[in-house]
Amino acid sequence: PFCVDTNIYKKLNTPKTIDVMASFTNRRDVYPRRKDIQKMITRMDIKSLTKRVTHQQYIKSINASKIVITSNNIYGSLSMKYTECLACGSFLLADRPEDFNELGYVDGKHLVLYNDLPDLKEKITYYLKHKKERERIAKKGMNFVRENHSATIRAQQFTKIVNEVLIRK
Repeated sequence: PFCVDTNIYKKLNTPKTIDVMASFTNRRDVYPRRKDIQKMITRMDIKSLTKRVTHQQYIKSINASKIVITSNNIYGSLSMKYTECLACGSFLLADRPEDFNELGYVDGKHLVLYNDLPDLKEKITYYLKHKKERERIAKKGMNFVRENHSATIRAQQFTKIVNEVLIRK
């Protein structure tokens, strides 16, 4: 499963100057909803970031965003954006990946899931108005990723498996 380097992806305590960030790769053959999400967001009366950014700008932009949005690929699998955004302490709105539950994520606790574009728009509006709830979920998401999906944790898990399977045989 994905993990994240929490020395790089971390909360920077910068002002939240972007309402919604939806910056991602757009290939309709792999990510069919992303372009539609960006169009919808640019039509809302909010400050948004939908263009692609460099890696250095990416981490700063995540930290500057009140809400970060992702949309999964055609395979329905979880992406790096889950661990990256949550490790930075940002609030994430995502569509449900197939491996969501088995990796321990909980909707409404670590992040919030949306079903379709109208539901996403409704949730953007709701969470922009409900700062305390948004920040509470973002903090729980950050702690969850740091405790369960950091590169350090993943290395420990890998080492344990190697020891159990290969060395003790």
